[in-house]
Amino acid sequence: MIAVNLEGATTENALDNNFESHSFVRATNGEATTFDIPGQINVPDQDAGSAGLGINALGVIVGRWRDPNETFHGYLRIP
Repeated sequence: MIAVNLEGATTENALDNNFESHSFVRATNGEATTFDIPGQINVPDQDAGSAGLGINALGVIVGRWRDPNETFHGYLRIP
């Protein structure tokens, strides 16, 4: 678990069956939602997609993603 807010919601990355990385948020009720950033790279066995790195009390997530040129970018996800 990379980030937990005071309410207990979490964010990080999850690997799918192809070992591609996707961001996720897990609400305080246990419901998990994965999401991708438009344009992110998804390459099997590379863990190169996106990841949530921080979450505040309002559920706003900051994270990183990588594009097809292997360049890292930041993102902000507002619920």
